[in-house]
Amino acid sequence: MSARMVAVVLPPIVWVVRSENNCEYGMMGNIKAFSVHNQGVRWRLDPRLPDHQGVPYESREFRKLPDAKAWAEKLREEWAASLQTRYAGQFSRAS
Repeated sequence: MSARMVAVVLPPIVWVVRSENNCEYGMMGNIKAFSVHNQGVRWRLDPRLPDHQGVPYESREFRKLPDAKAWAEKLREEWAASLQTRYAGQFSRAS
């Protein structure tokens, strides 16, 4: 296996309004990657993508919807970077 990084192209996040001023889904292609819920004065971002250890990212609360969407974009970039990194974990002799 080559040690150089592989180019990974992820689709952009497309935000789909589920219910006006209450819930939006962040879609990456056909995958529901994020959901954002209005909780009165705060917005809760629920990522559905796993981190590099397979554990879903934790939910976070934001005062403004654009801040929640910006954090989702940062998680998307982190996910893309993890996909580009060669595996070096305990199962290094994977078949």
